[in-house]
Amino acid sequence: DWSSEGSRSRDSLYHWSILELMKHATKEMPVLVPGSGLARLAHDISVTGFKAEANELSICMSAAAYRFLNGEISAKGFVHPFAFDGLINEVNSNDRYKTIEFPGTSDQFLDKLVREGDIKQGSLSYTIGDFVEIYAQTAYKGQYGSVVTCFFIDTATNIFEYLLVIRNALKSGGVWINVGPLQWHQNAKVHPSADELKVIIESMGFQI
Repeated sequence: DWSSEGSRSRDSLYHWSILELMKHATKEMPVLVPGSGLARLAHDISVTGFKAEANELSICMSAAAYRFLNGEISAKGFVHPFAFDGLINEVNSNDRYKTIEFPGTSDQFLDKLVREGDIKQGSLSYTIGDFVEIYAQTAYKGQYGSVVTCFFIDTATNIFEYLLVIRNALKSGGVWINVGPLQWHQNAKVHPSADELKVIIESMGFQI
């Protein structure tokens, strides 16, 4: 997320999400971004003027995100992300010990978007904890104008829970933007296909 090598993924996933957000959502209410990991997507959403709230369960991810977001990692660092990948799905053995430099925060697309739209920086907050346990509470009912999920919904143990919590968090008429696969995790109780999931989502009152 915080390296230049990840730019191709961000271009196709994060930029699309942000453009859809700018097209359909209002900046008057916060944007909830569950499963935020290192919070790059939430960060980029805030750059375009929204009030973004990242949510992540993993303490390790949250600790790293804290350091990135608060400028504690200013000097260049290096990682070898494929060195301990179990030698699985290798295309080129030369990539096995490839060095990735971080952090890389520049984004020409966002810079242009902000400059041409004369957009003022929004805000970013980060909540650590279980998405369902936190946002199913009545205190969060209707508190968000939009929810953005990226490679997240297939992490659900029970997708019905996720959908109910998203509906609870959204205000009436709010916007849910989702992108990512349905590669259901091993703990998933149900494994609906994309067309089945659309029927389930619409049955809960969403308009697709």
